[in-house]
Amino acid sequence: SGDVSNKIFAMILRRPVTAEDISTVMGLHINEVNKYLGLLIRSGKVYSETHLGKVFFRSGGENV
Repeated sequence: SGDVSNKIFAMILRRPVTAEDISTVMGLHINEVNKYLGLLIRSGKVYSETHLGKVFFRSGGENV
């Protein structure tokens, strides 16, 4: 599971993405993606931001 989390985080580091983007690119069910995003958010690595009605996930480092 750490490997999946690391791959999702690497994707977010490249550019802001939606959960749907991650689901499509990685071939994971949206519920699975949300589980990993929750872990990344709680760890402070990632935060969410709404833009034009969509929720994007960004690296927490940009906010520090």
